[in-house]
Amino acid sequence: MSRPRELLIDLATVGAAICAIVLTILAFSSRDSRSAATEDRVVPEWNMYLVGGNQFGPSDAGLTIVVFGDYECSFCRSFQSVLEFMMEKHPDEIRLIFHHWPLSQHRHAYPAARAAECGPCCTARRNGQIPRPPSR
Repeated sequence: MSRPRELLIDLATVGAAICAIVLTILAFSSRDSRSAATEDRVVPEWNMYLVGGNQFGPSDAGLTIVVFGDYECSFCRSFQSVLEFMMEKHPDEIRLIFHHWPLSQHRHAYPAARAAECGPCCTARRNGQIPRPPSR
């Protein structure tokens, strides 16, 4: 290999190492500032959310997950696959309670929640499946 090419590879390696170190430092330093925002908080009267909503899984399950979802929210949609995986792997251990929580910035979220309550999702719920958002 020629000397200029070796030098270029060495410089690229050093540059990549420096970037990795800087990114690692930034990641760990920002973690401290986020910890204050993500501290555990006690929700007063949390048990009122165990009533109502769409319930899946056994009522005597060891773990109850209460979800507030918006059918137009991409994060909610991503989290749904995690919930389905957990419910599939531990069907007798998890109870899921789903509450509709349409966000005002999502124009179709409220109509989708209404459709889920009286459309095909209602049939899925009766069959013990987690409701999917109505297709557009």
